[in-house]
Amino acid sequence: MFYFQDKPEKLPLKAALYLDDKERNYDISVLLGSKFMIGEALELAATESLGKVFPTISLFNEKGKVTPDIERIIAIKFGPETSASISLAPGLLKHEVKREAKTELFCEVYDKEWNLLWKETVIGNATLEYQKSAWGGDGWSYGGICRRTPK
Repeated sequence: MFYFQDKPEKLPLKAALYLDDKERNYDISVLLGSKFMIGEALELAATESLGKVFPTISLFNEKGKVTPDIERIIAIKFGPETSASISLAPGLLKHEVKREAKTELFCEVYDKEWNLLWKETVIGNATLEYQKSAWGGDGWSYGGICRRTPK
């Protein structure tokens, strides 16, 4: 897995995160109309992660609004495989709840003239299960995996 790590020196470039309104407002609806505002979560996580790499991060949602001093633009979009589900299996002796999420992100890095420098796709899967039985033994279990697909 690849995570940004704090380093004493950051890249000496002025960077901006580009998330259009569609990505910033992206949500997933699941059981009984519950919504997960994953666009907001992406904005927070990306800003925090990129802040570990670059001295400052600007955020903008329109391509024409990039300030002239920006040297690198990081654009992130959700892919079509992004989904979430919740399943309930109530029973007489055992109750089960299973939550599954899959996130596909397209990440692209551009120079200030919007020339593509790098791109990659990352897919993450997570499962959270809860079981409670009449004879005890209740609890949550978690499983997750993340893979990257260079493009």
